[in-house]
Amino acid sequence: KKITDFPFPSIQLINGSACHARGGNSPQYIRGKPAHLVIEDEAAFIKEGVHPNVIEPMLTVTGKMDGSAILRISTPFGQGDFFDGAEAARKDQSGRSRFFHFSSLDNPHADKERLFRVRDRYGEDSLIWQTEYLANFAASDLAVFAWADIKAAYEGYPGINKENGSVLFPQKAQSGHRYTQGVDLANRRDYFVSAMLDASDPLYAYMVRMDRLQQKGYATYKSIVRANYNAYNSSPTMIDATSLGESVVEDLGDINPEGFIYTGTSKFDIVHNLVRMFNERRIGIPFLRDIVDELRYFEYEMTPAGKLKMEARQGHDDIVMALALAASLASRP
Repeated sequence: KKITDFPFPSIQLINGSACHARGGNSPQYIRGKPAHLVIEDEAAFIKEGVHPNVIEPMLTVTGKMDGSAILRISTPFGQGDFFDGAEAARKDQSGRSRFFHFSSLDNPHADKERLFRVRDRYGEDSLIWQTEYLANFAASDLAVFAWADIKAAYEGYPGINKENGSVLFPQKAQSGHRYTQGVDLANRRDYFVSAMLDASDPLYAYMVRMDRLQQKGYATYKSIVRANYNAYNSSPTMIDATSLGESVVEDLGDINPEGFIYTGTSKFDIVHNLVRMFNERRIGIPFLRDIVDELRYFEYEMTPAGKLKMEARQGHDDIVMALALAASLASRP
């Protein structure tokens, strides 16, 4: 009968029903709206607190009507509101809620041969296979950063709008504050990442900016590092100086950056400093998928030679390493 695209998509059906689309991470546009049926797609990625505090109250009155329900659909992601709801539905004996589980292998249209290649590449016990393909809530024993620590870091992030829950990121530099910059340089396949931390409080540092680019060239990367250094109160800067990075450090001599060369031992030490900061609740990060995913999929790996490595089991680890460099500077007295 009627379709509206702006400001939010909606469809008015000829039978009198209306379908409205809203973003789950913008609760200010959901709060106070009654509904008979709510469908939360990718529910595990909706911010903590939105489901119990905003979505469930939408059915306070309409929930008594026939056919009223909340459907929560998602790939598992960590342990939060969606995990709690799934566990409650799994154990519910009253029949008021139901739990359904389907993996990629249950899809009759799936390319099974491709799925098995993915399984063999990552391993049957890997976090990516268990969650993204088997739809299991899983925590990898090989994960470098514990999920509880990652969750605490973004839930305690100081850059959250109290009224609507939106993340305030990036944040501008404040006069008198101390900042640190960690820079992970890119090769052809990886990303250049500059991570900025507000390290004014010696017991708590939090991320205020991130620049992430790919295939832009060293001239662009150096200009970003300089710009951040100047904008954030002459922030001490540490740069990955492994291989070609040494020449970048020399070219940036006007801001006096510190070069860091990765070896098996030095990488282990600098990452574990970051692990301790997460574990001791001394660091805050915004809830952004790129950041959270890199931390989540950063894992230990035992090589055939019996050496322990740390690397991304999916995607990249550039954000993790840039954050580790900035955190190393922030940890210094």
